[in-house]
Amino acid sequence: MRAIRSGHGKRPHGREGAKPPSGFLAMRFGLFILGAGFSKPAGLPLGPELWDEIRRRGFAKSGRASKFREDLDNYIEYRNCCDGIKLTYEQVDFESFLAFLDIEHYLGLRGGDTWSSHGNEGQVVVKTLIGEILTERTPQIERIPQRYLDFASILKPNDLVLTFNGNLCSMPRGLPRG
Repeated sequence: MRAIRSGHGKRPHGREGAKPPSGFLAMRFGLFILGAGFSKPAGLPLGPELWDEIRRRGFAKSGRASKFREDLDNYIEYRNCCDGIKLTYEQVDFESFLAFLDIEHYLGLRGGDTWSSHGNEGQVVVKTLIGEILTERTPQIERIPQRYLDFASILKPNDLVLTFNGNLCSMPRGLPRG
């Protein structure tokens, strides 16, 4: 990524862009580890912003999907009873809440009320909302920032890309073909 950030070198077709580090092309494969901020320049939300949007949309749900608010209330009550911490909706840590839902689901703590093998109602609502938000915010091909095209241009067939971004699955839409 150092070469991409620096902007040195020429991309194919004479455009300015990423230049692989010295000796990179001779390597059998490259290993790229992408952190949470990788998708931010494309306009995708980072965790706190994503969580705010999930809460906003989740609270507006009705029917079985309204279970999201009940699950969040249950988590807040759990933290108060077990840890003596009184949280507001805005203070809830997204990852801790998801871990709470995962434990509840995988340990079968709802007994016969377990909704689906994919998760309880709250989990399914969260997963669905993440998908909706990322899909809406992923730029169209013609609007993909140049830095991503530069990154894609230095990838080789055997390269490994490790990411903690759930939204990297949208990246291939903008990768150059051929």
